[in-house]
Amino acid sequence: MILNSFKSIDRFFKAKSVVFIGGKDIFVPIRELKRRGYKGKIFVVNPTRKKIYN
Repeated sequence: MILNSFKSIDRFFKAKSVVFIGGKDIFVPIRELKRRGYKGKIFVVNPTRKKIYN
């Protein structure tokens, strides 16, 4: 049972992708993820913009 808990925690901290629901301050956490070397996919959802971040 403890082993299963560690697998769940690993999935959270070693995510292969992250989704942000956009707002005006969305750039801060995206920049921080990239600065810390996150290699997974980053998706951003904001229905009022066509382009959010490069």
